[in-house]
Amino acid sequence: MNSIQKIAKNVGILFTSQIVSYIFTFFVVIYTARYLGAENFGILSLALSISAIVGVSADLGFNSLIVREVARNKKLESKYVSNVLLIKILLLFLTYGITAIMVTVLNYSALVKTVIYVITLYVVINSFYGVFNSVFQAHEKMEYIAVGTVLSGLILFVGTFIGLYLHYNLLYFAVIYVVSSSLVFIYIFLAYLRKFSLPKLSDLDWEFSYLNFKEALYFGITAFLVAIYFYVSSILLSILDGNYAVGIFNASWRLISVFLFIPNAVILALFPVMSRHFQSSKELLEFEYNKIFKYLSVISIFIMIYGFIFAKEIIGICYGAGYSDSVVTLQVVIFAVPVIFITTLFGNLLGSVNQQRFVTIVAAINAVANILLNIMLISQLSYIGAALVTIFTESIGFLLMFYYISKYIFKISIVSSLKKIIFIGIFTALVMYVLKLQINWLFSAAVGFLLFGILLLKLKVISSGDIKMFKEIL
Repeated sequence: MNSIQKIAKNVGILFTSQIVSYIFTFFVVIYTARYLGAENFGILSLALSISAIVGVSADLGFNSLIVREVARNKKLESKYVSNVLLIKILLLFLTYGITAIMVTVLNYSALVKTVIYVITLYVVINSFYGVFNSVFQAHEKMEYIAVGTVLSGLILFVGTFIGLYLHYNLLYFAVIYVVSSSLVFIYIFLAYLRKFSLPKLSDLDWEFSYLNFKEALYFGITAFLVAIYFYVSSILLSILDGNYAVGIFNASWRLISVFLFIPNAVILALFPVMSRHFQSSKELLEFEYNKIFKYLSVISIFIMIYGFIFAKEIIGICYGAGYSDSVVTLQVVIFAVPVIFITTLFGNLLGSVNQQRFVTIVAAINAVANILLNIMLISQLSYIGAALVTIFTESIGFLLMFYYISKYIFKISIVSSLKKIIFIGIFTALVMYVLKLQINWLFSAAVGFLLFGILLLKLKVISSGDIKMFKEIL
């Protein structure tokens, strides 16, 4: 099996698992939102946002470091696992300390505090089993990660419908996240023991841990800053406009988040390969990058035009009339999708070639810009302002990383890569809009799908070489 086929196999495994998991997640989100209402759904979303930011302290970048270093030297696997697990026990207390300070300063109600503490436990457990996931990723054994992903979604799905049937309260819907992560931890730990061996006390090395702590910290700081500009909007909305606004914004944002499994699955499979090829074959690294850039651009622009044209129908089907305010929010935030897809690729490419320090700088700029813009726009435009800020900050990161990669790694031609895809997207969107007005939205969606695919082939965005490669992979 050649490199491209192996990447495709792993991407296929992860795509399948992520699709299944996100089908579960999709129903979890929409039925939880409908059942809890915008106010309580806003509280749950707020807890997930705060724990996503604070929960970075439970990992501090060690999981990403394990992938990169073990992919390059498999003999270091046991030493990394033993030392990182010990460090994460210490980080657990740091995480809860920061959470306690944060919820006290923000003066949330007792219910909101309790939900935040419960969801934080879910994030901490995820961080622990992420150590074992990282080893499997470094060894390109994606099937174990895939099973864990599906298991997590299935448990959340079953737990949610039990809660709906028995009419449980908000706190229950937070607890099922902890149950899900705990069961996945048990599974992935047993799978690790089966493939590898129990972590050894003899591998503990404080000097090794200290040196790797400094290296991992760049990944950790970057993850923290990325979490800020992904999730701080919900926190600021809760402070400046209340939990209803948080619920309305997150109804749209959670739909967008569902599609982020696509770049994440691709990068999960590609990251260890790019890390190796940075040392062994720069030409192959560039080839892999260019192919993934094109495919992610095609998929994300397709998602963007459908989300914009059919926002009203999507919100109505998913959430019902109680979330009609989310329609415009979705039409705004959907424009961030292509930018997020490509910046995910940019960021991981830079990390794989030991340039995570620059990614940290970009994330810091984005985080500061996000906070300042949110404070200014939320007070004026509420959840619409939060959606606009998402686009602005993602675009800043895109431009900075594009410039750096083009100057110091290899040349990127955005215009030549995207001009045909953008043209196809605009033309398809116009056709769908007219058909939606003149006939109906279902017919419009079907024609748009066919038209988009035909134009990709006719304008040779998807070339004969791509089709040949797909056939070889299959």
